[in-house]
Amino acid sequence: MVEIDYVQERFEPLKPHLIDAHVAVGEKWENFLRDNPEFAQPLDATARANVIHPHLRYEVEQRIAGVPGVEVNDKLDFFALMVDSDILVRFKYVGHGMPHNVATTRQKELANQRFTKQMTADLLGDPSLQPPTLLTCGHTFEGEKIGRIEIRRDCKGHLPWSFEIYGGEVVNAPQVIPTLEDETRPARVVSAREKEQATGKGQRLVKEA
Repeated sequence: MVEIDYVQERFEPLKPHLIDAHVAVGEKWENFLRDNPEFAQPLDATARANVIHPHLRYEVEQRIAGVPGVEVNDKLDFFALMVDSDILVRFKYVGHGMPHNVATTRQKELANQRFTKQMTADLLGDPSLQPPTLLTCGHTFEGEKIGRIEIRRDCKGHLPWSFEIYGGEVVNAPQVIPTLEDETRPARVVSAREKEQATGKGQRLVKEA
């Protein structure tokens, strides 16, 4: 999996595009609240996220068009950017904690940074290639405005990290805790026999060691 120093450096040229996209969407949301207060009043955070996301996708797509090494990839049925071939970044409202996803089988695998051969083939065109690391570009709201924008890596069983690109300078780097060292290693292919013994299924997975 990619680490925080590498991601901070790689995202430096992307920061203005991501920030501008979020700010533009925040302004659209403010205008919506101002112009349609009665309609907007009962909307909760989930409804707001459902309104915000397609606009965010549109704004991001417009700004990253032509940026070297970055392209839209929705092969896993959600909007994401493929950065080079080692980072897949999706966009989420994160509130004041981790991003939340519907607990489908695919999302459970992604929460552990695991990709099936088919997922890797869909993303990269070749199931034998090293799968990317899934990151989240998360945003919060402060009142009616965009509060923070952060890039974060979450993986069950490993210490998470995040850093803000807008709204502050907070860096939450992983801290090594005795008996909880982050021993992340490159992904490997789990054989059908191993997977069958572990889960009772014969599906091949690309699994983090």
